[in-house]
Amino acid sequence: MRIVILIGMVLAGSWVNAQTFELTKDSALIGEKVQLSWIPDVSMDTSSHYWWKRVEMNADNDGITTKVDMEWVKGQNEDEGDTLWIESRNSGKVYFRFFEGGSFELTNGKKEVASIFIKAPPMKEGDIEDIRDIEEIPVVKDYIGWLIWLGMLLLLFLIGYFIYHKILKRKNKTALENDMPITALTITERLEAIQKQSGHSDMMQWATDELSLTMRLFCASRYQIAATEMTSEELIQRLEKCDLSSEARATISKVLAYTDRIKFAKALPEWSIIDQLCEEVKQMEIAFTK
Repeated sequence: MRIVILIGMVLAGSWVNAQTFELTKDSALIGEKVQLSWIPDVSMDTSSHYWWKRVEMNADNDGITTKVDMEWVKGQNEDEGDTLWIESRNSGKVYFRFFEGGSFELTNGKKEVASIFIKAPPMKEGDIEDIRDIEEIPVVKDYIGWLIWLGMLLLLFLIGYFIYHKILKRKNKTALENDMPITALTITERLEAIQKQSGHSDMMQWATDELSLTMRLFCASRYQIAATEMTSEELIQRLEKCDLSSEARATISKVLAYTDRIKFAKALPEWSIIDQLCEEVKQMEIAFTK
């Protein structure tokens, strides 16, 4: 009797697990929905099933599997997480999908009841391209920024130019103001002082220097130029821009040429020429004041 009971218990255990599982396909793409159905052979209590990934054993693998990246799309009990719970007294079906590739087995913890191979979707023709060299991103020039900087530099230049000429004009004005006040009487007095020394050989050098200075002071006063700071050549070029008669221009050039010849060429001065030039300057002064 005990033997019969033992045999019955063994058969009952085998009937409990006697279920037929079917998949609509033995391979699928990642993310593709697949149907799993089952038919119980005998009445039994609720059983649980789960997927695990088949891993080839090697030196780098200790046989421990990780959680499979998949989901049950519709199960008997949708809140059971990764485990599929089946009321084995009834047939049923469920959908699932995987999000990783590989070979997977459905097991009840004791044996495999179904298996499937998951693969990646095929690459469309033309999707794979050769690796290209990194292209440099074209630099968009900030022309507005450059124009602003250019405008600021131009403004600074104009301000500096204005300040420089203001200072130079003030300097020239100060130099003119520091000179002896020029009037007709002053020019006449200077020329008469030169002529009073006529005949004195030891005063001839002073007379030529004083004549040159008197001519320059005249130009500085009448034409508002820094004549005392210019060379004779610079003064003559500057006078070309002034409004003066041809006679006055000739007299000024004659005086400057004669005094320079004595000063730089070491020519011997002559009182007769000095007196003649003094008279010409006097006539020029008289003509200017008319």
